[in-house]
Amino acid sequence: KSFDFGKDYEYILSIRISPDGFSFSVTNTTNNKIVAFKITQLKISDEKFIARRFDEWISTQEILTHKFDQIQIVIFTDKFTLVPESMFSDKSSASTLQNLFENKTPSEIIENKIDGLNVRLLFSISQPLNFLLQSRFKKAHILHPVKLLADNLLPNETGNKAILFLTPGSMYLLLFNKNRLLLANSFVVKHPNDVVY
Repeated sequence: KSFDFGKDYEYILSIRISPDGFSFSVTNTTNNKIVAFKITQLKISDEKFIARRFDEWISTQEILTHKFDQIQIVIFTDKFTLVPESMFSDKSSASTLQNLFENKTPSEIIENKIDGLNVRLLFSISQPLNFLLQSRFKKAHILHPVKLLADNLLPNETGNKAILFLTPGSMYLLLFNKNRLLLANSFVVKHPNDVVY
């Protein structure tokens, strides 16, 4: 009821895509309040099915057809790496990930810049999903959750910090020494004891 169809140009749409389902939230930029929210839990067994299931899902969400001030799409994937800015080049980014991860389906490399750490975050998504996102949400920013964590939770100059972000099937871990990143990785979580270990 709080969603005003006449003010959709003031709203930010955030969409989450992961193997455990999809969700969206709509935030009003004027008063920084969530005006719409929905979660659809699914169990997608293989990344090659995500594009098809996501296409089916967005076709049933009328609210996603509106014009928004900004659109951000957060892709949860464990196929990511960080490259120091001084070592980054557009030509080497694709080969870097292809050497690191075995992709069962044709994939595309998405790049996010993390300014506070002076690094580029590279991650892999399937070509069908990337094509779908580019055609349905032309001006969307495609982001990895580690970028959002690093941008919003960067530590101060003193002390050490660990950021732990849990999803139903995985865990993202970032470790900092003062404002220097020591580790950014993801781990499969099949049981609560996996997190403890």
